[in-house]
Amino acid sequence: MEREEVSARALNICTELSQILNTGLDKTELEIVIKLVQAGEHPEAVAQVVRHLKQRAAELSKPKGLSDQLKAPSFRNM
Repeated sequence: MEREEVSARALNICTELSQILNTGLDKTELEIVIKLVQAGEHPEAVAQVVRHLKQRAAELSKPKGLSDQLKAPSFRNM
């Protein structure tokens, strides 16, 4: 088997495991995570960043009520 075939097969297996474990990662996201870990990034740090980004994305996608819209903008996170 060629190296590319092995890599593609391994990614497919990881994607299936990810779906079984309900990680919420799609194939592209999982591929990025795998590449980061293979490049030497600490797996727990990568997991923490992924959790934070998913949480932040969920917060930003929530519809805001009228009282939230009337609040002055905050620039503390910029």
